[in-house]
Order: sequence, then structure tokens, then C-alpha cells
Amino acid sequence: MHALHHVMQAEKAGLWPRVLTRCGVTHGRSITEALDRELARLGQPMLGELPLEACVAHIEQHFTAHGWGLLTLDLSEAPTHGLVLATLERSFFVEALRDADHFTDGLVAGMLQGFFEHVSGQQLICHEISCARRGAPKCSFVIGAPEQLAPIVPLLGRSNAETILAKLRG
Repeated sequence: MHALHHVMQAEKAGLWPRVLTRCGVTHGRSITEALDRELARLGQPMLGELPLEACVAHIEQHFTAHGWGLLTLDLSEAPTHGLVLATLERSFFVEALRDADHFTDGLVAGMLQGFFEHVSGQQLICHEISCARRGAPKCSFVIGAPEQLAPIVPLLGRSNAETILAKLRG
């Protein structure tokens, strides 16, 4: 992982997060497709037909089972602000890329985006808003509509998660 990151950054700065995010979106969609097939096999409703709370358990378990870290999703902002918040403890990418000078969890952000796009049927985006490698207690993410998250893009990597969330809530 470290060598791949080094080569990509040497070839073109900023390539790593973009490539990993795209890969993550594809993988997030494949996770939902596999879950939908399994639910259909069991005669259960598809993810898009389940309450959001039931879908959350599936993606949290998937992260743990694959050793990517301990993912916790917070739906408390969904009814009032249309946002899903996520935290990731013990991130695989933070551990593997200790010397990176940027956020490293693009794959995680992409997976969350792909997963929630499938579940909601809407175009969404996910941004990492804090990183444990930069001193935050956990890596934090926000998932929402692209136009809703556009105002925070200049703050990414420059402001803490609380400041970013306050802007989204205000």
C-alpha cells in the first residue's frame, strides 16, 4: 500500500485521493449489489426498501469484517439537515500511510458514497472532514447532496470537523 501510494503521488500529486475515491464508489456499489442478492435469496426486502437504520448495520459490519477499521454511522443529522455522519477508528489507511501529508481515506469515502447512493437512490458525495493521522481522535466523514456539501470544500484539510459541521448546519 505504501509503495503504491508513493508511486501515484510521484507521478501526479493529488492522484491518490481521486483514484481511491472512484474505486471506493465502485466497491460501495458492489457491496450493496451483493447485499441485495443475499437479501433476495433470503426473501427479504432490498436495501433501498429497508429503513436507513437497518442498512447502517450492514455497512458497519462489512468494514469490521474486512479489517478496514471500526465504522460508526450517525443518522441524527439526517432528518433535520439531510446529512449522514461517519467516524472510523483504527483506519487501515491511516496505519498504512503514516507519512502521507493528506487525508488518506479516499477509498472509505467512496465506499460510503456508493453505499448510500444505492440505498437512497440519490446522487450523493462523501467528504473526509478530519483524519486521525492529523491528530483528530477519529477519521470523520460527512455524506450529503453535492450541492449541500459544496460550501465546505474550501475548508477540507484546513478546518476541524466541528467548524465544517457548523457551516453545514448553519
